[in-house]
Amino acid sequence: MINFNFFNMKFSKYNYFTDFDNNYIGINMISEIIFCLNQINYNKLLSYNDNPNLLEKDEPILFSLSKKLGLIIEDDVDEFLSIKARYNINTYNDSTYRLTVNPTLDCNFNCWYCYETHTPEKMDETTISSIINHVLNVTENKNIKVFQLDWFGGEPLLLFDEIVYPVSKEVLRICNEKGISFSNTITTNGFLIDDLMISKFEEIKLLTFQITFDGSKENHDKVRKTKDGLGSYEKIASNINKLSEKLSNVEICLRINYQNAYLDKLNNIIDSFPDENRSKIEIFLQQIWQMEEKEQKQDLSEIKKMFELAGFKKKRTNDYFKGYRCYADKFNQAVINPNGSVFKCTAKDFNHETPDGNLMSNGQIEWNFNKISKRFGQTPFEAVMCVDCKFLPLCLGVCSQKMIDYGLNGLSKKYCLEEGVKIALNERLIEFYSGIMKEEVVS
Repeated sequence: MINFNFFNMKFSKYNYFTDFDNNYIGINMISEIIFCLNQINYNKLLSYNDNPNLLEKDEPILFSLSKKLGLIIEDDVDEFLSIKARYNINTYNDSTYRLTVNPTLDCNFNCWYCYETHTPEKMDETTISSIINHVLNVTENKNIKVFQLDWFGGEPLLLFDEIVYPVSKEVLRICNEKGISFSNTITTNGFLIDDLMISKFEEIKLLTFQITFDGSKENHDKVRKTKDGLGSYEKIASNINKLSEKLSNVEICLRINYQNAYLDKLNNIIDSFPDENRSKIEIFLQQIWQMEEKEQKQDLSEIKKMFELAGFKKKRTNDYFKGYRCYADKFNQAVINPNGSVFKCTAKDFNHETPDGNLMSNGQIEWNFNKISKRFGQTPFEAVMCVDCKFLPLCLGVCSQKMIDYGLNGLSKKYCLEEGVKIALNERLIEFYSGIMKEEVVS
């Protein structure tokens, strides 16, 4: 006599399928396992949706497979608590420390959509010394295996020789001395890069860059003008090519800010980069944030495919499987301003916001407990609109800064990322099927 499962079973709330090429590509978003089913088995699963326990009796092989994939789970499993527990583990139990340094909030451009108030203030020696003490404190923690130094601003390369280079060099020395892996990244407009800088980038392992275009040359030069009113597209493109040619291990994220009105002109960017340089450049399309509430979101899959076919580096497809929503949600992370004020989020007008804390001369951060408790005392997906969302394991809720600014009850659907998550997930599933499983469909 066959002994069927003792426990009552149920289908997971977080199963997702998309049909493609007469098959169904699926994923359970908690197990994160992607798989394929033919139409017969997919229809069988649907027919047992109300009573998966019967599936064990009628289709034992399909039942066993469904359990392994996470499609069917025991009835007493609370999936929401599982997501929350995993989120908390990823937030607090982290072997990487990310320190973002804003050496200045000044900039050589004045883009219309920039949320920061640019001021000429630059980081002084006292704050620099405090940062080094902070690094020494952090690297004493035996659990820290990776230290990520991240340069932001303003435009950080305005102070490359004064701050970026010497501080990077010292942090690298400390990490080497303590056997900690060191990563050095920068967000820059790319205009100030020159040959002398490039010769020093490798020395301080500054090999990861995010550089922005505002669409194609025509639109970019209207937005990103130099102080004397000239366009900057050609100079930035030239500098990106220099980075690609002179730094063998360079990683460049070319962020293309767009509005729907000029999406059809983005193909003009391709010819700015020789074939041999494109494999080092990853394209990241980002709608200008002021447009998000005014313009309908577009499916960018064809544009992304256009860049990939042209030889640009393929965007990492596991971004929605990282177990946390944003770098600002991580406990081991801080943003330090020129005056020593400390924030968790970089998307702020630092001159008009109350800091999350302040950096002390001994390198310790004195946190504003009232502010920090609003970030870490709740999770971004406890908002009503998130609790029942089927994409919750991947999206993990709204931006935590929005949660703090508006409160969980003040959030609305305009902050929901469901549409973008669904588009990205479909891309990931079809990519998986086309590249890996096309000849291995479960039958």
